[in-house]
Amino acid sequence: MRVEIFNVEHGFCALVTGRSGEQILVDCGHNSATGWRPSEHPLKRPLDLLVITNYDQDHLSDFCGVWSKIGFRWLSANFSIAAPTLATLKREQGPLSTEMKTLVNVLAGIGPIVPVPLPSIRWATFCIPFPYLRPNETNKHSLVVFMEADGINIVFPGDLPAEGWRELLAQPLFCEYLRRVNIFVASHHGRDDGFCKEVFNYCSPDVVVISDDEIQFDTQQVNYSQYAKGVAVDGQRRYALTTRNDGKLTIESSIYGFTVKTSNGTTNNISPILQALLSHSKPASNPSALGLLGLGSGAQALRSLDPSSRGLGLINSVPPRQNSILADLLRPPSQSPKPPASSLINPRPADTLKANLLAELLKKRKE
Repeated sequence: MRVEIFNVEHGFCALVTGRSGEQILVDCGHNSATGWRPSEHPLKRPLDLLVITNYDQDHLSDFCGVWSKIGFRWLSANFSIAAPTLATLKREQGPLSTEMKTLVNVLAGIGPIVPVPLPSIRWATFCIPFPYLRPNETNKHSLVVFMEADGINIVFPGDLPAEGWRELLAQPLFCEYLRRVNIFVASHHGRDDGFCKEVFNYCSPDVVVISDDEIQFDTQQVNYSQYAKGVAVDGQRRYALTTRNDGKLTIESSIYGFTVKTSNGTTNNISPILQALLSHSKPASNPSALGLLGLGSGAQALRSLDPSSRGLGLINSVPPRQNSILADLLRPPSQSPKPPASSLINPRPADTLKANLLAELLKKRKE
């Protein structure tokens, strides 16, 4: 899996590409200073999926371009906010932008419900139904998206504030997904109202990613670094990466875990198991930190938009299936029985290479 997080100033836009070729665009912000837009980026036409994590302009500023030039088969968002309600909420903040008008029209035409999986990416979405929290605040109803494949477990939380985090932390399945996260995208562009300390009781990421513009306010000074394990960048240990300083970030699976390329250099992040073997330290017990395959197909709210016919349809939530090895992975290693072969999910040659590499390193350590 490859994740590209673009520099779109105070906004968000990321492209996720699976090993089967599927492409998912998470939000569609643009960079007004450089003129970069996702609709001008070489993308699959149509996209397999467009995810809208938050109904604010900085997440939607190139929606019209993506809709008209690229197209997308499926749409995922917090559909508990009906199109007329969304328009009313946004008019309270001022005149509707062209992008918001277009999105409202798209949402208004959505119809039947069907389940659709992604071939090589396990993912889940969580959100708080509207209007459970403050009626005129859409940030609290941001869509939190987990995507997992090939050693990358990343979470995109939109602009979810602390109150929203705490509501979702009451769901055991949500907490299980958090435990597997190794790349954490900071909520609300790293602002203090999106920070929730309790999240890190469950989540111990390798690195935190912040998509934001130049620092202008004290609210941008949250210290996320203290909650990350850190990755090596140009000979230094980095715990947080920002689009304002590092530019576009490209995170890609490797047999060691994942690599991160920035506009200013390359981050090579080897898995904590390998780091432990090389440094005599104890490996992390968090299964997500071990670079294991993400498991499960959690609740996914999707809507179908077939650009060839412009037919619109709502895709039903897919109920989470029970994985016999998910519970085993969450147990301490001493209590985890060997899973039966039938419960293994998508075994790949890279996993064999990783196991052989570790065995060779252990052999050399003994010698």
